[in-house]
Amino acid sequence: MSASRLTDDTRLRNNLLLRAVDAIIGSGNIAEAKAWAAAVDDMQPSALRSSVLGYLSVVTGQNRSAENQLGAAWRSVNIKQEPAIAGQIAQRLVLRGVAQWDGPAMISWAEKAMSLTEPTTPAYIETEAIYGLGLFATGQLKEARKAYAKAFERCEENAQKQRMEMGSGWLALRTDEVESAQAQFESAGPTKFRGGSLRISLWSEAWLARTQLVLGHWDAAAATISRAAPQLETAQMDMLRPLLYWTAAELYSMRGDWQLARHYVSLAAVPADSFLCMSVPSLLAKARFHEARGDYEGSLECMTRVAELDPWTNTRVSFWSWQGTYVNALVMTNKLERAQQFLDEFEAIHRAEHIPSDQARLKWARGRLLAAQGDADTARDYFEDALHELRTLNRPYLHARISFAFGQSMRRAGKRRLASSVLRAARDLYEMLGAHLRAALRPRTQGHRRGPGPGSGSCGSGARGGATRTGTTHAIGNRGGRARGRWFHEQRGREPTVHCRENSSVPPDQDLYEVRHSLPQRACRALPRQRIIPAAHIRRRAQRGFPCVAVT
Repeated sequence: MSASRLTDDTRLRNNLLLRAVDAIIGSGNIAEAKAWAAAVDDMQPSALRSSVLGYLSVVTGQNRSAENQLGAAWRSVNIKQEPAIAGQIAQRLVLRGVAQWDGPAMISWAEKAMSLTEPTTPAYIETEAIYGLGLFATGQLKEARKAYAKAFERCEENAQKQRMEMGSGWLALRTDEVESAQAQFESAGPTKFRGGSLRISLWSEAWLARTQLVLGHWDAAAATISRAAPQLETAQMDMLRPLLYWTAAELYSMRGDWQLARHYVSLAAVPADSFLCMSVPSLLAKARFHEARGDYEGSLECMTRVAELDPWTNTRVSFWSWQGTYVNALVMTNKLERAQQFLDEFEAIHRAEHIPSDQARLKWARGRLLAAQGDADTARDYFEDALHELRTLNRPYLHARISFAFGQSMRRAGKRRLASSVLRAARDLYEMLGAHLRAALRPRTQGHRRGPGPGSGSCGSGARGGATRTGTTHAIGNRGGRARGRWFHEQRGREPTVHCRENSSVPPDQDLYEVRHSLPQRACRALPRQRIIPAAHIRRRAQRGFPCVAVT
């Protein structure tokens, strides 16, 4: 930047200024780069100028501007006379490809960029770090792993390795090598000692928070978000905001901190002109928030948009596994035919590699649909197969979600003993994760139930062993507080009814509702005759033969 001020040659001065701004963007200081954007825009059109403006548009999340500027740069560059600039433009188009999760674009532009640049240049290294993701996005997982293994053999222990670790960690996270991904993201994040780019560091921090959420390290995920958020806002890297705040919104929705969760949902919001890597996390954040609140119509609206933006085909593998959430929203809004059609089409897609978590989510979704259609026995087989897929993986969050849906479906089908054990396992996992719970009771009769369920095509309308439902419970998050102890509920003069605690992280029954405050006095008077008594008393009464059940 200083050198550009010391020369009287306009062409040389502009060239030095453009290269300086390009380096500032690469380092992650987008705020400073934006300050120079007007000066760059006033220059005479050139391939380098368009490349710099396109690069700035990419990191600030302006999809159409990036497409126009980078397209103009490629059309105007003389590849034979300016191979280095051509390679740099191709590398920027690789970045746009990964932002759009466009596998063919990532592969084709990466091959062009690597053919035009030297293996030791930053453009070549960063291109190579993304090339493997392009291979995976087109269904070539084995080739992607080989590409990263080859890249690691020649990269040095410096900023080059930071980029390789970020790209390789991204692939590892998607392919169930989550512990490896965590180690690579933790290594790629810090830049104090070995150097590196703040831009790559923030990418790694955003993915690290997601990895920690998947592994059940929720306090660590919250700490990562708190550490990365100020850096992200200072750097003004808008492209990464939805990725980081998606995890934050989901985490605090799970913990029942609705105000903070809503805050992060708003921070994850994006304009219409956004890359796919921004739009999908933004919609997923909003969908999970709605789901946690019991608003399945709102969740379905978001997930329908995700399904349109991020299709899976035989030649396209998405990074985001959203099918379970989408099917659940369809089932809970009684759109069983749409859920059936979607699952049939999705299951017909060929998969060259077996990814256990993908299969677990798919079987969970099928089990959820079958249970709603009244086929509880087959649904049980699918749920058990889904849990079996996770037997060798440390995935407490996903395990809890599947177990909860399993127990909930079996409870609806009248299989109460099985439901009790499965829901107990889900409860223990949620408590371990820090989703502190509290239970609320609301009277509701059979006639007030709604949604699809076994036997009649509506949730919750199936038989429950002849018992009359007189109360329901719905557990919600209690952030910052201790989980309430177990309470027991005795119904006098009535057949005992199983009441199952539900966590706000997983879609509850439609006949259950969220309670954030104590019931009004008049509502309490409307409750059927009942007593809440301590556990010690209930044990003594159970020994004497009184019919008692647990409300957990």
